[in-house]
Amino acid sequence: MVLDEQARPAPDLIGRDFTAARPGTRLVADITCLPTEQGRLYLPCWLDLATSIETFYNSRRPRKHPTGAT
Repeated sequence: MVLDEQARPAPDLIGRDFTAARPGTRLVADITCLPTEQGRLYLPCWLDLATSIETFYNSRRPRKHPTGAT
């Protein structure tokens, strides 16, 4: 993987405040790149800051979030 030294970091939209009063009101995300024999696999995931429940995206079967969101 090649790192772009010129790339600017994404803005901090939540001001490093990792709390939420209610589920589904504040979610954070991360993307991990996993090298495989067939190429790169990108694994995106989301974390609900109120419940600490992780949500992973599956293109074959979307899972429902406990709040009802997909």
